[in-house]
Amino acid sequence: MVRVIVLSLKDSPRREIITKRLAKRGINDFEFYDAFDARNMEMSELEKLFDIDKFRETYGRDPARGEIGCTLSHLGLWKRISESDCEKWIVLEDDAILMPWFKVIFKNDNFPNGMSLLGYSKFGIGHGLLSNLKHFIIGSYIATTEQKTLYVLGVNKAKNWGFGTVGYSLTKKASIDLLTTVNETPYFLADDYDIHGSVTKVNHVRPFLVYEDFKRMESNIENDRIKLKTEESKR
Repeated sequence: MVRVIVLSLKDSPRREIITKRLAKRGINDFEFYDAFDARNMEMSELEKLFDIDKFRETYGRDPARGEIGCTLSHLGLWKRISESDCEKWIVLEDDAILMPWFKVIFKNDNFPNGMSLLGYSKFGIGHGLLSNLKHFIIGSYIATTEQKTLYVLGVNKAKNWGFGTVGYSLTKKASIDLLTTVNETPYFLADDYDIHGSVTKVNHVRPFLVYEDFKRMESNIENDRIKLKTEESKR
């Protein structure tokens, strides 16, 4: 059995939208996971939960509140999966757009091992279609490693540019492995797949099964990043 879990702020109107999108793909049995809401928290409070100094050392900048909230949300979600009795999970953020062929991953013996990115954030459908065509016709920075029914898996050959977390599949074992990267206080971006890849295999799916609805749905994280850059430029 494959379970779907949607990461979403508790009061978000997006829940109704993603519920309809899942129903359109024949998925009515899923659950919401309440995202960690850092919007109104002071940095002094967040420092107790997130290692801001180590983040600065790693990425050369300060984290945005939304980035901290995103990492803490996915960590909590992985813990939820690690304690479940289900071995196969699909994680979606509430602004995900699901392609008509989304359910191919639900077919018997068609679910990937480890962690597999089903789509990228800030990657439009048109851009994605061109990327899919390029991959299958002339090749791309994703090296195909496994053929599944109606899709392929591959590994990233290029630099990790931050693929986002709009949609990914995850096995229970992979969730347990991912949690080992947090010895004490987390410090990394939720989409740092270099760190994730050190403990579990990170696959990339072609064609994309999921896209982010970034043109119609405002990103709290992106707004936080812009605000942070503006504040830093004034110093």
